[in-house]
Amino acid sequence: MKQLVQYFKDGEIVMEDVPAPVIREGGILVQTMYSAISPGTEKMMVELGKKNYLGKAVQRPDIAKQVMDKVKNEGIVSTYKNVMNRMDAPVTMGYSCAGRVIGVGTGVSDVEVGDYVACAGVGYANHAQINFVPQNLFVKVQDQQKIEQMAYVALGAIGIHSVRQAEVQLGETVAVIGLGLVGQITGQVLKAAGCRVVGIDIDPYKVDVAVKGGIDKGIVLGKGDSIKGIMGFTQGLGVDKIIITASAQDNGPVELAAQIARDRATIVMVGVTSMNLPRDPYYKKELNFVFSRSYGPGRYDYSYEHKGIDYPIGYVRWTEGRNMQEFVRLVQQGDLDLKSITTHVLDFEDARQAYQLLNEVHIGILLKYQCEQAGKEDCIIMDTKVNFDRNTEYIGIGLIGAGNFTQSILMPNFKKIDGIRWIGVASAGGLTAKSMADKYGFEYATTDYMKIIEDKSIDLCIITCPHNLHYQMVKNAVINGKHVYVEKPLCIHRW
Repeated sequence: MKQLVQYFKDGEIVMEDVPAPVIREGGILVQTMYSAISPGTEKMMVELGKKNYLGKAVQRPDIAKQVMDKVKNEGIVSTYKNVMNRMDAPVTMGYSCAGRVIGVGTGVSDVEVGDYVACAGVGYANHAQINFVPQNLFVKVQDQQKIEQMAYVALGAIGIHSVRQAEVQLGETVAVIGLGLVGQITGQVLKAAGCRVVGIDIDPYKVDVAVKGGIDKGIVLGKGDSIKGIMGFTQGLGVDKIIITASAQDNGPVELAAQIARDRATIVMVGVTSMNLPRDPYYKKELNFVFSRSYGPGRYDYSYEHKGIDYPIGYVRWTEGRNMQEFVRLVQQGDLDLKSITTHVLDFEDARQAYQLLNEVHIGILLKYQCEQAGKEDCIIMDTKVNFDRNTEYIGIGLIGAGNFTQSILMPNFKKIDGIRWIGVASAGGLTAKSMADKYGFEYATTDYMKIIEDKSIDLCIITCPHNLHYQMVKNAVINGKHVYVEKPLCIHRW
C-alpha cells in the first residue's frame, strides 16, 4: 500500500510503498476514504524538518534538552547513534481520517466489516491507504453521505474539548482568536452550544468564511478599531470567554484576550503562541487562564490510546473518544457544516502538492483516496540485489521487532558478522519494517511476523519486540524448527 511520510533529517515528503498493517487484537483495519491535513501541526513539521540541526534545536528546545540529558546518562557516542537513527527514520504524517472497515480484531464490538468510521490518532489515522486503529480512537459513522466531513474528526474533537475547558453557558459571548481550521470548527461548535460568537483574525478571507459559517460577528485585526467593535458588540461588558486557536510567534493573542475580556473571564489556550501574561490586566480583571490539551482526556495516555482501556463514564464524562462521538453526532444532524471550510480536495496521489498549499490562503485541505487501488499486501519485496549461492554456507536470519534499540544498537553490531543473509524483517508498523529493510539490506519487509517464522530459508529468528509478545513468538519459532535469539525476558507470565 502507499503511505505519505516525511524524512525528518531533510524534511522531504515522500510517497512510500509499505506493507499493509495486519489486523490485531483490540482494533480494526480501515480503508481510508478521506484524510485531513492539519495546517498548524503538519506545516510546523514540514518547516522543522527543513531546518539544519541547529535550527531544529532552536525551534524545539524541549527535544534538545532530552538529547543533552541522554548525553549525561549514556554518553556522547550512544546518544549520537540514537539521534542519527531517529533522524534517518521516516515519520508518519496525518492524524485524522475517515473510511470503511475492512477487518475487525478480537475484543472489538459494535462495528462490523463494511461499516464507516471516523478515526484519530498520531501513528494510526495516517495519510495511508489502509490504517490499523485501536478501539478508543475510532467512532462509527451512520451517514455515509457525510464521510468527507468526518475526516476532520480529530480537529473537531480538539475544538469541542476547548469549548468544554471554557465551561461555556447558554447565551454567553465567546471570542475565538485565530480562524484557521480549528478556529472555524470551534466557532461552529460554540454556535451549536447556544453562544454568541465573535471570530477574530488578521486575514479578511478567514473572517468572511467564519461569518458565512454562522458566527455572529467577524473582526479583522488591523482594520478599524477592533477593541471598540468587540466592546460595542458586548454593550461594553467584554466577552465572557476567549478561546485562542491562533498560531503566532508573538504575545499578541494573549494581550488581545486580556483587553476584550470581561471581569473574571476565562481564556483557553489551544494554539501555539507566546504566553507572557501581562500582569496588570490579568491581575486586575482576575482572569482565568486554562490550557486545552488536544482532543480530551485520554490523549497522551498509553493505556487509553494504544491498549483501549477506557475511563469510566461516571468519572470522566467526556474522553477523547466521546468528544469524537459528539463531533460525529453534530455533523450528522447538521449542526456543523464543514463543507464551507474545505478549500481544497486533492487526490491522495497528489498529496505532496497539498503541502505546497500550506503557504497559500487555505483552511481545510482533504486528501481523497481511490479505495480500489489500495494494496492489501502485508509483505513487500525489497530491491536489495542479494544473490546467494545455495552451495555457500550462510545463516539466514529473520528479525521480528524493529524498535529504536534494535535499530541503533543491535543491528549495527549484527551487521559486522560475516556469513549472514538478512532475509526478512517484521514489525507491526509497515513503515518501520520498510525503513529497517532499506537501511540494513533485508530482502523483504512484512507486518505479519508468521511470515518470518514460516520462511524455510530462515535459520535464526531474532525477536526484539515488546516483552508481552515473546512467549508466543518463541513458541511458534521453535515449533517451526528455528533457532531463536530473544531479548530478555523470555516471557512475563507463567504459562
